[in-house]
Amino acid sequence: MSEIQRFSSGRQRLDNAFLCARLKEAKPHKRIAGYFRSSIFELVGEEIAAIPKVQIVCNSELDAADVVVSKHVRETALKERWNEAPSEVEVLLHRERYRRLYDLLASGRVEIRVVPKDRVFIHGKAGVIEGADGSKSCFLGSINETRSAFAQNYEILWEDSSEEGVAWVEEEFEALWKDAYPLPDAIIEEIKRVADRVEIRFEEATIEELPAAALAESPIYRGGEQLQPWQRSFVTMFLQHRETYGKARLLLADEVGVGKTLSLAASAMISALLECKYGSVILDEEHNARRHGELGPKKEEPNNLLDFMLRIGSRTRNLLLGTATPIQTEVRELWDLLRVLNAGADFVRGRELFGRWPEWERALPVVKGDETPADEKDVWDWLRNPLPPASEDALFATLRLQLGLPDQAFFTDRGFGSLGFLEQQAVAQALAPGFLREHNPIVRHTVLRRRQTLENAGLLERVGVDIHPDPDTSAAAYAGVGFSGLGLLTNLPFDLACLGARGTVLPKSI
Repeated sequence: MSEIQRFSSGRQRLDNAFLCARLKEAKPHKRIAGYFRSSIFELVGEEIAAIPKVQIVCNSELDAADVVVSKHVRETALKERWNEAPSEVEVLLHRERYRRLYDLLASGRVEIRVVPKDRVFIHGKAGVIEGADGSKSCFLGSINETRSAFAQNYEILWEDSSEEGVAWVEEEFEALWKDAYPLPDAIIEEIKRVADRVEIRFEEATIEELPAAALAESPIYRGGEQLQPWQRSFVTMFLQHRETYGKARLLLADEVGVGKTLSLAASAMISALLECKYGSVILDEEHNARRHGELGPKKEEPNNLLDFMLRIGSRTRNLLLGTATPIQTEVRELWDLLRVLNAGADFVRGRELFGRWPEWERALPVVKGDETPADEKDVWDWLRNPLPPASEDALFATLRLQLGLPDQAFFTDRGFGSLGFLEQQAVAQALAPGFLREHNPIVRHTVLRRRQTLENAGLLERVGVDIHPDPDTSAAAYAGVGFSGLGLLTNLPFDLACLGARGTVLPKSI
């Protein structure tokens, strides 16, 4: 039999025809790979985990100067490269792979070295695999160590089982291995951090935990720097003084070279997060700020973004939200957005403890015009908290004048019985059908422009749209596709994937 076997993804899937078969029950495996991150990350699999010794040499984004200067600079540069991908995305998509990769690296069964880019650029891909019977083969080709390369791309790979072929690849590997640098512990620990990453709110963290929580994914940390123990200790002391005295007054007299600047900067950053006042805050795609939903004990609690916006509202003068879908699944989601706007600005929907507008189930029929308050006393309770501005309607201008309320006051604690005859007569006008439908917090603080309206007015160019499903076509026209009204029904794997992405615990039977 020929010592050379040829593989093409145009003829068979390379992961099935070559990779899995060769790595199964393999002994030592040496690999010349490509780029630092994808080469390492995508390589993780059950077959690799079972091999007692794996050596990988690959590219990095290190400059030769980085290597010469110091071990700290080298680790910093590698960590900066590693952290280019957002960890919140990585942990959502690849948490389990990160955990397996960390276990492999920490066990010592997988050893990785990186070559500075200015010394040599590794473009060739090759490897040596020793089988369970002691036989060896080498391989070369275009293929990278990625799932897409083995399962999707068009790639070519030649396998050579001759002694001279194996010796040649091993000689090339050893030359690169000798000039490469071990993957630093800092990267291995960073892999573990991403694998174990959890999101917390400020109120869930102790004072001792806040420095690490606030800085874990800051640009400084993700760029390879991090707070040393004494620096974290200073930030913790700063927070303790802030809590004890209401403000911190500390003299940091560390010696030159131990990192006073970073200690001070970290303290200032955390203080800004906790105390900062803003002139204007703008959040687009605001519909992502919502309750957890689904099942479980936290389904009614706000998610992290909604929780943050509720807190930031009281610390900003102007707050603008943007979303084309203020109601995604439930009407109360619109009320949650109004709650964000009301934070620190109770002229939006009133003082929460005493108002009627915050109760969406009670307010919705009034907003829609389906219900009208029973009498003058009832409608006054809807009007006075919050009391609309005089510019909105002559009725409100009259009431404000009669009650002596300044323009910047939007609440009165006067009950209906304490109003004079003229004020009560004015309030009665609000009982007119549809009055509260036109004068309520939703209308007052929500701006909606419909595309069709703008197109019909000649203000916006028309865009052709093919509606799917076509409302004029019979259901038989979409064989095998299920709809609920105009909504497309998804299949079970898609539903399970969505639940998993949202962190919902699935039954073991699934």
